[in-house]
Amino acid sequence: MADGIDAKGIGLAAKDIVIGIAAAAVGAAGGGQAGASGVLKAGDGIDKIIAMTTGGESRAQRFDRGDYAAKPQPQAKAPQAAPPQPAPTDREQALTHLSGVGWTPEQANKILAGPQQYRMTQIAPPQVAGQHVALAQGNAVELEKGAPVALTSGEAISPKPATAVPLVEGRRVAKNETA
Repeated sequence: MADGIDAKGIGLAAKDIVIGIAAAAVGAAGGGQAGASGVLKAGDGIDKIIAMTTGGESRAQRFDRGDYAAKPQPQAKAPQAAPPQPAPTDREQALTHLSGVGWTPEQANKILAGPQQYRMTQIAPPQVAGQHVALAQGNAVELEKGAPVALTSGEAISPKPATAVPLVEGRRVAKNETA
């Protein structure tokens, strides 16, 4: 804090803040203009306290006032000119890329030779994933001689007339009782 702090001035600024808050509360209850003036009075009190404790200016104000153009700027050293490297050819770039993704130099050269000289299956034959299955031992089933079955015609079977079963009237007899 600054050495010459004015206690009386800080007290008066705090009073302005309290009165401003009270006026804002009255304005919120229906006082309209009193609320707006109260908020302004509270803001003025806060500004007074900040000015007294920081020597009249805030850090943001000092930052905004700073003149960076007057400060010496560090000079960037010019890089020494290296002899220009010849640009890689398309073939060299392609070989670099193909080796970067896993092709051998021989495969990459065959790829760049084109499909007129090498088919892709000659460069990289298809790989099929699978498992080896162990063979099982077994005996062949012997064939039995059989007789052919005679064919029947596919005609429908004619229905036969049915007779009704006569109903029996009487009493029910228990299973172990004789009639």
